[in-house]
Amino acid sequence: MESIDIPIHENGILIYIRESPALRRIYAFLKRPLVVSLVTTIVFFVVFLVFLHPGYETDDDISIISLASGYLGGKPIPFLVFSNVVWGLLLTSLYALHSRINWEVLLFFVLNFISTSGLIYLVLSRPWRELHKLFGVLVILLADAYFLVNINFTTMAAFASISGFCLQLAGVRPHSSLRKGLFFLGSGLVLAGCLIRIEAMFLALALVLSSLVFCAGSFKLKNLILALAVTGGLVAGSYVFDRLYVQSSPEWNTYYLYNQTRSMLHDTPRLVNIGTLYQKVGWSQNDLVMFTHWFFPDVKTYSLEHLQYLVKIVPNTRTNLFITLRIFVGSLLEPATIPYLMMIAAIWLAAWVYRARKRTLLPLLTLTAISFGLGVFLAWSMKLPARVLLSLLAALSIDGLFILDWTGSFEQQVASTSLRNRSFSRYAKYCIGLFMLAAVGLVTFQSIQAARVYITRQAAYERILADLEDLQNQGKIEENALIVSPASGIPIEWSNPMILELPRIQYLPMGWLTFSPVYESVLKQFGNGSLPDELYQKRNVYLLTRPNLMFGVRQFIREHAGIQVTTHVIYQMPNISGESDYKNLVLYSVIQKGK
Repeated sequence: MESIDIPIHENGILIYIRESPALRRIYAFLKRPLVVSLVTTIVFFVVFLVFLHPGYETDDDISIISLASGYLGGKPIPFLVFSNVVWGLLLTSLYALHSRINWEVLLFFVLNFISTSGLIYLVLSRPWRELHKLFGVLVILLADAYFLVNINFTTMAAFASISGFCLQLAGVRPHSSLRKGLFFLGSGLVLAGCLIRIEAMFLALALVLSSLVFCAGSFKLKNLILALAVTGGLVAGSYVFDRLYVQSSPEWNTYYLYNQTRSMLHDTPRLVNIGTLYQKVGWSQNDLVMFTHWFFPDVKTYSLEHLQYLVKIVPNTRTNLFITLRIFVGSLLEPATIPYLMMIAAIWLAAWVYRARKRTLLPLLTLTAISFGLGVFLAWSMKLPARVLLSLLAALSIDGLFILDWTGSFEQQVASTSLRNRSFSRYAKYCIGLFMLAAVGLVTFQSIQAARVYITRQAAYERILADLEDLQNQGKIEENALIVSPASGIPIEWSNPMILELPRIQYLPMGWLTFSPVYESVLKQFGNGSLPDELYQKRNVYLLTRPNLMFGVRQFIREHAGIQVTTHVIYQMPNISGESDYKNLVLYSVIQKGK
């Protein structure tokens, strides 16, 4: 039998292992970090993807998939707006092979699997005590759990980037095994994160750099510079290719500029600060309200020049610091963030307990300050949705864990003797255990609750699609029908992310797709390519929205076209899932009065 070096301390437990062949084999298995990391990740994925039920966090992902799959415009489009065209070219090739496989989500899972198993391998391969390794594995799995259930391209890009940077740094450490393999794997994950969403990659990079300021001594300077140079080259090369490719298509290049300008209004406090400044571009109050609710179809009213002028004259930050802090603290106290805060508290306690705390606390303090500072800055100048805040907290948790490694905290085998009150060290360890157990319980509970919500949503989505097809079969909806929605409409983000299941009736969500080439292409298939004219000029174009927003649409047509319209209710969408965003949605046909 193969000889296995098993220590003979720790209360005789390992002596018992030495005497049991079965336990010796299990122990030998557990001493193989690569195998254990793969098995742990497989079990983790089976639990979350088979026993639980993931879903889309927002409608952005399925809108992007609608472009890549060719649902909008009739052919796959690599211009994914928020993702690099390299990623788009890969997806268009895959969706051309089989349109029912949801390739982007499948690639997300593959990248997430590699990211998770890579991080776990780093933990298991370090010379830590077994309890510390368990702590590290739990931090990684808990940090990833929300992202795996609530699918979003921002969080997937952030997690791949976080893992990629950690693997890169492990690859340039002295005496690191598999150095080249770790470095190239990490570089690939960083590139993938950059392609999916470059802003998420920069977020992860900012936190890693803040950690390295005080931990650079743990790395070879030449190798560290090489890692940063490779990262910079990958990011710059992919960005330049994306810009050149977009500029080669004048229509898409114009739209990218329009969408970027539009987002400076929708995604910042400008619409809160606008006051009466909208009148300077000739907007009525109704025009502003409709723009706020994503109905801005008239190219003259909502021209690029008008939006650029408003961006220039309207303040882009919150004027009250108290409101900013209230938004940030309120976001921190959301249920989904609590497990992350518990892990961060546990990491801080671990840094305090062990001998290396003097060289650990400063980088950990810097990392925490940068993370929270970025959160406050985003709340002050932009938006702070859960997907961004949780990406920050995940980076803080995982980078904080590896700061304990880079500074040698977990390599200390004995608790610090410099503490005046030794009992504090013992109680701190109990608190670490309680924090981690509570985090595990909360994540499990929240994941089960999210799975139930997604199951309910997917059943409601199938019911809505069936209702629309029945209305079409009954002749209440034209055979060649187009349904448009300014904000909430057909809840395509409720679909099962494991497969591609989009409405058979052509559906055009307006939102950030307004004035994109595919938006124009879909409208031209059903008329002259102009909204809102087609709503009352074409019998096969329908509007799905709320009654109060429909009032604004009628007023918009009256103000800009001088036409009185009336509406006919075709379908009241059932609020099966109980979601407030989809309550009281009505499918209308719009009819010009006197015709």
